[in-house]
Amino acid sequence: AILADLCNEETYKLLFRMYDDVIAATKGVDLFFVSTDEVYYAGMGSCSRPYNEENRSIAWAEFAKRARDHLASRGRRMLAWIEYPLLPQHLKMIPADVID
Repeated sequence: AILADLCNEETYKLLFRMYDDVIAATKGVDLFFVSTDEVYYAGMGSCSRPYNEENRSIAWAEFAKRARDHLASRGRRMLAWIEYPLLPQHLKMIPADVID
């Protein structure tokens, strides 16, 4: 499943097209909720690194940063559940303006 593969660029293209559709339908709104809870399979698929707790957390953080950057470029602030599988040592990878 493409949406389970956070190492596949096609995943981001699809998700960000859907985000753009939501943005277009909600003009005047400043916030955008990105569902990031229960991302237990982050890092599986075409990732070059092994699937384990550490790399799953890194893949989650990389996704959150890319989503935040995409949304910020369209004038939206990202809201998200920042929780497991993100490990405490990777919290610094999440941009400070993401609202938890």
